[in-house]
This record gives sequence, C-alpha cells and structure tokens, in this order.
Amino acid sequence: MSLYVLLTSYGFITAVMGVDYVHILNSVMEADITENVVLSCAFKIIKLDTWNSLRIHWHKVGRDKIIVVHSYYNGGDKLDDQDMEYKDRTQLFHDDLLYGNASLKLLNVKLSDAGNYRCIVADDTGTGYDDGTLRVHAKPSVPVITVLHQDSRVMLYCDTKSIDPHPQVTWHCGKTDQVKYVNITNNSITSEGLFAIQSSLLWEGNIQGNVCCSVTSVDTAQPLQTCTVIPGNSKDKKHKYVFIISIVISAFLLCFSISLVIKLCIYCWKEHLCYQSSDSEIKAIRKQISKTNGQQITIKVIGLISHGAPSLINSCYNVYKNKKIMINVAKCGENLNRHRFFQRPIPLTKSIAMIRERPMMAGDGHFWSKNKGVYMQQWKQNMEDEMLVFIFVVRGDEAITAVMKNEMLHLLSDIKELTGNYPIAVVTRKSLGNLKQATSVLQEIGIEQLFEVDNYRITDQRSREKDLIFLKIIKACLNVIDFRNFSIEPEKETFAII
Repeated sequence: MSLYVLLTSYGFITAVMGVDYVHILNSVMEADITENVVLSCAFKIIKLDTWNSLRIHWHKVGRDKIIVVHSYYNGGDKLDDQDMEYKDRTQLFHDDLLYGNASLKLLNVKLSDAGNYRCIVADDTGTGYDDGTLRVHAKPSVPVITVLHQDSRVMLYCDTKSIDPHPQVTWHCGKTDQVKYVNITNNSITSEGLFAIQSSLLWEGNIQGNVCCSVTSVDTAQPLQTCTVIPGNSKDKKHKYVFIISIVISAFLLCFSISLVIKLCIYCWKEHLCYQSSDSEIKAIRKQISKTNGQQITIKVIGLISHGAPSLINSCYNVYKNKKIMINVAKCGENLNRHRFFQRPIPLTKSIAMIRERPMMAGDGHFWSKNKGVYMQQWKQNMEDEMLVFIFVVRGDEAITAVMKNEMLHLLSDIKELTGNYPIAVVTRKSLGNLKQATSVLQEIGIEQLFEVDNYRITDQRSREKDLIFLKIIKACLNVIDFRNFSIEPEKETFAII
C-alpha cells in the first residue's frame, strides 16, 4: 500500500487551519543493517498561505541527549546542525510535503541508528510532534578461516562480525578437539557498528584433516560453523599430486562459473535497461530527435510553481539520454523562491535544449496578466537568436477557477500569436488520480497536442510505457517547427547507459 493511500485512510488529507496533528504511522519500525528504511510521519496539510513557514525536524531522542537528524525550513533542507552520524544518509519526500507527508528516508542503516525518533512539524499557527522507535537487526556473519604455515607450525585465524563483544568460539581440529593456544580479540568496530571478532589458534606439529571454527553469540539462534581441509605432511607424492590437480580443477570450474554468472548478469541488465536499443518505436523517435541539427531550438517549460515543470524536464532528459541512474538536472525541489529559480539550458542534443522558465505565481489567480510584459519582452529577445517551443505544465489535481481559466486562455493565445502555435500541454498527476478538469479546460481553449503524464522521480525505476510518453512529448515539440530553413544533418547517436 502506498504512503498516499495510508495517509488518506487515516484521514490526514483534509482542510486544515495550521499544524494541529502529527502522527508516526508505525510506532515501532524494523530495519536490517546496511538497508534503507522510511520513518513514516504524517500531518494535516497546512494552508497554502502558511506554506513558507512550514518547518520539519527529525530528532533522535535519548535519555540525556537530543540529536538533530534532519531539518527543513524556509523551503529547503537545512543540515548545518545535522549530527555527523547522519551526514548524506537522510532524505525528505519534498514532492509530498503539501500532502502531509513528513516521512524521513534513512539510508545505509547502522546499528547505532537504533533508538527513539521524534517527528516535529510546525508553522506560524502551531506545532505538533509524535515519537516512534527504530529497531535495528544484524544479519549473522558466517566465520571465515585463514591458514598460515610457519615451518612446523600452523597458525589458524577465524574472523566474524557480531553485535556480541564476547561470543563463544570453539575449534575442532582433526579427530580430536585438543587446542594448544587460543587468543580472541574484538578491539575493532566495523562501519556498521558491529564488533570484528578474531580468534587465533597456534598448532605445533603435524595437523591433518578438517579444521572447523564454530561461533555462538546472542545474535545467532544456532552456532555458525566453517570448516577447511588442511593436507598432511605425508611424503606420498601421489596424494600431493591428487590434491594439486583437484585444486586446479576446482579453480577452473570456479572461474568458469564466475564468468558464466557475469555474462548472465550483463545479459539480464541489458535486457532490463537497454530495451530502447531494440524497441523499434522508441528507436524511431530517438532517431528523429537526434537528426535535428542546425539553428538552435529551445523548449521552454512554463507553468505555476509546484506544478511539476522541473520534474518533466528531468524525465525528458533522463529518458532521452537513457540514464541508468536518474539525475536531477533541473534541480527539482530546490530554489522554490521565484527570485532564486534555477534557469539554465539543459541540452538534449547539440541543437535542442530544454529550459525551466521562471515559475509563475498564482496569488489571486492573475498569474499571467500581471507579468505578461516581462515574459513577452524576454521571449521576443530570445527569438532573435533561437527558435522557441513552449510546453505548458499544469497539475491535474488543481482546482481551476474562472479567473485562472481566463488567465490560461490569454497566456496560451499570446504564445500562439508570438510563435504561430499553441504550446504543447502537459497535465501532471502529481501522484493523484483525476485529470478531467484540467484536460477539459485545455481542450476547450483549443489545445490540440495534450499529454497526461506521471513524472519520474529520481528514485523511480524506468518503464517502457512511461519512456515512450516523454519521447513523444519531445517529438511533438519538434513537429510544430517549420524545418524548411533548417540544415538536417543527423547527429551521431551516443546513448550509452551511464
């Protein structure tokens, strides 16, 4: 079940007057060492006019100490006071803050992360908080035996990791359990917060057969045991040669198996991530985009703040470039202040770039008529050096008033008068379902090229269906341009997965 559904089922997404309710969905949360965990926290949504005052803090609460885990205020993460133990390991879900989601994602969990956590949400009208407990488990570590020969002596080492600083280590050598000397050390601590345990056994004289190391600790239900074979000092060359031949054959089989596994993994990886190379429809669209060369084309993505314009640019860029790991090239979730917006061309090819236009502020709903002069003057200057294509982004869950509808009509009509074409319209889901109102309003205005999309997030896995939609959006932008004055020279396609 998605976090949005959980929030809805608890009744947190309602009309609100300030922050008057904060709730950690699971009072006790479980995680294994090195895994990622989400500390789920929900609050009633603040009113839009108090959005700038939203403050979110996550603290780890001890008996005599409070540790700052993550802070958010003034529209962004503030990590100056963050404890060094959590550096580069915490993330908020910025796109979901407006929906009452203050959950914290904790990466690469350590044993020391276990404890009580407090989620604090505040604005100018009030403060609320709730507490929850994180339990961290350590996966048992199978011991590893190392054998060193020193003349007539044999030094054996048994290494393991445990949350128990004093586990019980037992050696079984040959047909007897006689032990000449045993030393156990646990001075070092691993990056996961576990004790690195090493037991050493010095054996003088002839030792032959199986040697086993067994470890019992508080984090293992049963003893964990590892065995190795130590050949004797027999002068019989036949046994020596048989042993050597068996080692060679085992090494060959091991190398062959490893090579086979690697080839299989590469094949599966290519099948999963490189479907664009074999999909005929996707390949045809990419070729059409890549062959456009000549005069500079700029695709300006416009829309109201928080309507998904930077997420759309991220999606188009990562899909066209076929990135294995999604990159936040449009700085989604950053620079929310309109006077500090991120405005830099994002190149798709040598001739095509996308740019996030300064976000329009709704205010009383007159987002275009009050700022028309500034935008039009800038766009006319841009058209002296480049071809402009516009994408208008609007959220599907936005309640469009009569004032906003009239503003949209004038904005889209002015762009058509400027460029000769209506903008490409994109209605974003923003993790919600109903797109009918925004779609019907745009169709009523006269928009012909309209796409309904669910933008990728940086952590999302890509799919063929969504990739195809974003490539079609780029293709639609190019289709509105008169290429008769263009030099059509195919670019060399370099779409290696990075």
